[in-house]
Parts: sequence; structure tokens; C-alpha cells
Amino acid sequence: MLRILITIDEQSRGAAMDELLWLRLLGGGFTTGLDVTVLIAFIAFAAIYVIVPVIGYEPYGRGSMLAALWILIGYAALALIQLIVQWVQITDRQRPGAGAFGREEAGVNLFFIFAVLKIVVFLIALVQFVIGLRSIRLRESNSGAYYDEDRPRPFPP
Repeated sequence: MLRILITIDEQSRGAAMDELLWLRLLGGGFTTGLDVTVLIAFIAFAAIYVIVPVIGYEPYGRGSMLAALWILIGYAALALIQLIVQWVQITDRQRPGAGAFGREEAGVNLFFIFAVLKIVVFLIALVQFVIGLRSIRLRESNSGAYYDEDRPRPFPP
């Protein structure tokens, strides 16, 4: 009798876990396949990349910032691959006798590997963007409004 109750309890916890995974896969939970932090970072990086020449910086030397945007696009591709792997694992568990890719323990390891890869890719994008910010230079002003006899131009015109 006790064994039956334990089995029912284990099955109900497993079903709840599957429901949470389905909710996450379909975007109904707080997090979806693409993290909100990365999405906000992508929008901020793109806005800064576009605005930099407008606010007085040289239009060249922004290659590292563009590389950071491409790395974040790679992060989105990695998140899509993770989503597909999760979907395969969930649908694979529906068949009797089948585990996640043939083994039950592989699913946890795959989730951990994807989590580590996503963190590393995001950190690389952040470092690349900071390198890009450090490589941009202010444009030389042609206006004589700032310079006068007390503050001469740093370079001759």
C-alpha cells in the first residue's frame, strides 16, 4: 500500500515537471527560450551602435560592437537549439520505455551544458561590446563656438 502511494506521488511530481517544461517551451511561463536579459542587452547594444555616430563619435571603429550583436544572435540560435532538445526530450518521454535520448540522466547533463554555454556566450558578447566602446573616438569639432583665446584648439585646423 505504501509502495503504491509513493509511486503515485512520484508520478504526480513527474507530471507537474512535464507541465512546467511544456509551459516554458510554449512561452507561457516567466521565461521563454530567449532570456529577457539577453533581449534587453541586444536592443541596448543595437541602439548604442546606431546612435554612436549621431552623438559625435567617429563612424568607424564600431566593429567590435557589431561583433557583439552577432554573438547575441548566436546566443539566440543556441537558445533555439536548446528549445529543440527540450522538445525532443519531452516527446521522447511520452513513449513507454524510452528515456531522454535513450538515458534518463542525460537530460540533466544537457540542460547544464546548455546553461553553461549560454552564460559563456553572453559574457563573450558583453566583453566584446566593452572592447567596442573603448575603441570608438570622439569626432573633431569644426565649430568655433567652443574654442576661443582662452581655450585654443588642440590641433591646428
